[in-house]
Amino acid sequence: MKKLKIRKLNIGQLGTLKIDIPVISIGTGPKRAVFLCGMHGDEKSGLFVINELLKEVKELQGTIDIVLATNPLAQALQQRVSPNDSHDLNRVFPGNAKGEFTQRIAKEVVRLCEGASIVIDLHTFQDNAPIVAIFMNSGTSTIRKKIKDLIKIFSPDAVWKLNFASQDEAKLTGALGPILANMEIPNFAVEMPECFLISDDQIKRVKEGLLGVLGNVGISKSDIEIGKTSPPMFHKINIRTDNAGLFLPAKKVLSKVTPGDIVGQLVRLPLFEAEDMKASCSGTLLVIKTRDLVSTGDTIFSIGIKA
Repeated sequence: MKKLKIRKLNIGQLGTLKIDIPVISIGTGPKRAVFLCGMHGDEKSGLFVINELLKEVKELQGTIDIVLATNPLAQALQQRVSPNDSHDLNRVFPGNAKGEFTQRIAKEVVRLCEGASIVIDLHTFQDNAPIVAIFMNSGTSTIRKKIKDLIKIFSPDAVWKLNFASQDEAKLTGALGPILANMEIPNFAVEMPECFLISDDQIKRVKEGLLGVLGNVGISKSDIEIGKTSPPMFHKINIRTDNAGLFLPAKKVLSKVTPGDIVGQLVRLPLFEAEDMKASCSGTLLVIKTRDLVSTGDTIFSIGIKA
């Protein structure tokens, strides 16, 4: 592995505390990949993937920029949103250099991504899930095709195609991915299980997918066999609970479901009354909550419907 270089993107100060975004770089050359970790401060799996990736990057013909903590304050406190202004960083893009603190982070991240050959944003599902790539469904037909081709090379278990007409996903117009796609910058996001749930094999698969993408865009040599078939693409339907209680999952991710299938059980509190939680439509189970205490309105599982 070539020597890593580190630089810091200064955002500003909170009192006397200087806030910087740490970026490590490897390689040189005009072709450039940007990998982002910690867009949400409680998402850590991406760092474990990067740890493995750096061991195998070789024969670079370009540059890789890796953001270790896209939202450093949130990462330090291991919470999803910015602690100082309570904003979700991945809802305020393209940002504002003169705006609130989180908006300034967003603007700096967009600047970092300008001119990149590929940007991949590494996220973490909070529940049991497969390896999922997020297709931003934005930009021209040319950039959409390019992104789909790169996702095929990455070879996830499934692809989540954003649907901005959906009430749950309308807010994602302020995510980084659609903004970059509209700027003609190829990009996609990756969702994977939490660091205490993700398997060594899943980490390896994400690492190899990233190496395959780097090879395809001409940044590094890769011996990884690239995906030959397109992964299934879905719109995601979130199923929420109307009650509070103990959720007990009954199915595994990527299971096929039909209307009425029992996906889990909710033991309602305070009287410990059992209630079957059923699928409302046919599709593929993309995400399911682990055994947990849930509240009214929580998403307990998500079904993928072919897009």
